[in-house]
Amino acid sequence: MTNNLKDELIQLQKDTLKDARKLTNHLHDINAWSMEIQKKYMNKETEVWHLSWKVKWLERVLRKNNPGIKLYEDDPEVQNKVWNFVDRDKRNDKEFLNLLKKQGVLKDTGVLNEKRKK
Repeated sequence: MTNNLKDELIQLQKDTLKDARKLTNHLHDINAWSMEIQKKYMNKETEVWHLSWKVKWLERVLRKNNPGIKLYEDDPEVQNKVWNFVDRDKRNDKEFLNLLKKQGVLKDTGVLNEKRKK
C-alpha cells in the first residue's frame, strides 16, 4: 500500500510539472505575441508622427511661399480640387510640384533649374 501511494504521489508530481511546463510555454507565447504587437504599434506611432511632421513642414513651406493661402477649407468643392491634385499615389513629386506651381501655390524660383545645371 505504501508503494502504491508513493507511485501515485510521484505520478501526481510529474503531471503537475508537465502542466506547469505547458502553462509556462503558453505564457511565453503570449508574451512573445504581446511584444510583436507592441513593436507594430510603436512603428505605426512613429509613422504617424513622421506624417504629422511632414504636414506641418508642408504647411510652413506653403505659408512662406504664399502667405495668404487658405490651407483648410470647409467648402467640399475646394476640398475635392485640392485632393484631386494632391493624390501622390498616382503622381511623382515632380508632377506634384508642377501642379502646385500651376495652381499658384508655389512660385518658380529657378533654384531647381540651377541645381540641375551643376
